[in-house]
Amino acid sequence: GDPQTYTADGSGNVTIGQTCTNWMAGLPYTAQWQSGKLGQLRAGSSEVSLTMHKKLSALGLILADTHHKGLKYGQDFDHLRSLSQTIRGRPVTADTVYVDYEEHPLAINGTWDTDARLCLQSQAPRPCTVVCAIAEGDANA
Repeated sequence: GDPQTYTADGSGNVTIGQTCTNWMAGLPYTAQWQSGKLGQLRAGSSEVSLTMHKKLSALGLILADTHHKGLKYGQDFDHLRSLSQTIRGRPVTADTVYVDYEEHPLAINGTWDTDARLCLQSQAPRPCTVVCAIAEGDANA
């Protein structure tokens, strides 16, 4: 389910009010990563220069130990998409953690910009390890 918030006392003790066998506690955080300006972009057979207008259209990901709601992606941090909640036509089970993830490229609704960048974001308490990210897109002069 969704994470719950509890408060630790001065000694670091947390009372959760129920019996459980697996749980974790930690401070909330948001991890953001932004690529450099995309010059080497896979855009068909044509070469893409730094000054060309570019638009991201897809993202190939290889992930490890990643919660199914553990990563958001996009061309900027104001327009992020979540990982698909269906895999091979089936809904993802709640709290699934992918030991390894390598699926079809994900769609990105990018906008035309000479400074197109890939943005990735993860938030505690959901784990996320990005092994590889490959952006695909279009370019024009």
